[in-house]
Amino acid sequence: MFALTCPRGGRSTGERMFKVVVADDEYLEREVIKAAVRDIKGAIVAGEGGCGEAVAGICLALKPDLVFLNCKMGAVGGFEAAGLIRNSNRDVVIIMTSADEDNFSGDENAKLIRSLDVAECMLKPIRTEKIKNAVLKYLGRSESNVRVSPRMKKHLRFYPDHVMSKEIKHALSFIDGHYREDIRLPLIAGEANMSSYYFSRLFKKEVGVNLSQYILHKRLEIAKQMLAETERTIVDISVSVGFREHNYFGKTFKKFIGATPSEYRKKSALFREERKGVREKYT
Repeated sequence: MFALTCPRGGRSTGERMFKVVVADDEYLEREVIKAAVRDIKGAIVAGEGGCGEAVAGICLALKPDLVFLNCKMGAVGGFEAAGLIRNSNRDVVIIMTSADEDNFSGDENAKLIRSLDVAECMLKPIRTEKIKNAVLKYLGRSESNVRVSPRMKKHLRFYPDHVMSKEIKHALSFIDGHYREDIRLPLIAGEANMSSYYFSRLFKKEVGVNLSQYILHKRLEIAKQMLAETERTIVDISVSVGFREHNYFGKTFKKFIGATPSEYRKKSALFREERKGVREKYT
């Protein structure tokens, strides 16, 4: 799935627009990034795609200024797509996104990120403000005072949101370690030493979604990875990511991902089979 888009909001097509391409296999993630970009004067969403192969073709045709690439999507993932895009456009700004911090950690991934000249790595869900600040920064009109030196980037497992409060950072870290458990607002708010009311408001403001949505999103992203990369049963996976009823897990997965867990696993297997052919096509 891919699309080439046109300017919106009545902007003149005569002026030079900062072209952005958005790549993610999740529709809602693309919509969040697209909405943020469209709020920025001088920027345009020039195209979007749900798999790396399609986005590589879009970028070859459009020569965008900036591209958001999700790490895991389809037969050609984000890192492979980044390589194809970089080969055809040395100047494009590449921002990698992922719901899993492990995709940005480790010596091998860090080396790959540097070799592809990835500008930034962002953990999902990404706050609207962070998306806007990133685009503005590369437009040369950044509204943020935050700067991360190249030396710092080499030592960071990922590029953290320096604007986020320490309470929310602590809460997200707690969720990373306990998402499998029955964690709810009072418990997490207590970990952050805040009342449930104030914590929920601050969390929504800084993260962009409410707490329950964030936890659900994280569980589903990890379930997707396990379905694609392991042979564990669907019942086992549902329990391991925090669902107590596997039937509820299946219904929820279908609602938000667009396929049942078994369908997603089959599609992932087909994507792996297609990977070699796709690589040969673009190299």
